[in-house]
Amino acid sequence: KINAILADFGVEGEMQRGSVGLKIGLIAEQACDLYIHLSHRTKLWDTCAPQIILEEAGGRLTDLWGTPYRYDVRDLQNWGGIVATNGAVHATTIERLRPLLTDFGRVRVTNR
Repeated sequence: KINAILADFGVEGEMQRGSVGLKIGLIAEQACDLYIHLSHRTKLWDTCAPQIILEEAGGRLTDLWGTPYRYDVRDLQNWGGIVATNGAVHATTIERLRPLLTDFGRVRVTNR
């Protein structure tokens, strides 16, 4: 699925790194422009500190549908995946991602 997204977006280069925090940090330091994580297998603790750093650098972090994560919930699972960008490409990324998510049969799930 991620390969379909990369092809649709015309991604020219891909950086593979370990943790969510490191990947988001690369966006904050302007080494790359976006990070898309389709899985729901991350937790809010994986995104809370990196999100602050990214936003201070001008970036944005939301779920796959563009909804900001809330950290005042009981359920700590990042059910909606992750989209982290440099900020400038966030709206376009979300807009282009939506039909692909539908094609994949991905439905929106929110934290409770």
